[in-house]
Amino acid sequence: EPVSLRDRVYLDLGKLLMVGEIDHRTRLVESQLCETLNVSRTPLREALVRLHADGMLERRPDGYYPVALDIPGVRDLYELRITIELRGITRILETDELHYDKDRLSALRAEWLDLKASPPPPDGDMVLRDESFHLELCAASGNKAMVATLDNLNRRIRL
Repeated sequence: EPVSLRDRVYLDLGKLLMVGEIDHRTRLVESQLCETLNVSRTPLREALVRLHADGMLERRPDGYYPVALDIPGVRDLYELRITIELRGITRILETDELHYDKDRLSALRAEWLDLKASPPPPDGDMVLRDESFHLELCAASGNKAMVATLDNLNRRIRL
């Protein structure tokens, strides 16, 4: 849950980009976005900067634009994500010293069983749920560096 207006604007604009509601050839006009999102320019500008840092927007001389989809690049990122996730599993299997956080896995399983029983609408929130699922699986393996790397990859894949 967003705790601030700044975070809400970042998430709301990110969802619009994720579901493709803004074409990659469309310049983002601050006044129109402020009206659409019902916010002032300051939180919007902060969201634009964050989304640019996440790789979802590109900055051109005349403003921000959504980044065009790069299929080969996304394939590479998914391959890296799979590699990290598999390493999270194999590191546990290679030694008796490491163990999965079973409570974390149980909570994750319960959450997804609830989603199966009552499916949400197919929107940008599902992308975030999927990312969260993969992060929780990785976190259950106990390697914080892997989780941070996976989180970064998810932000890059999110487009």
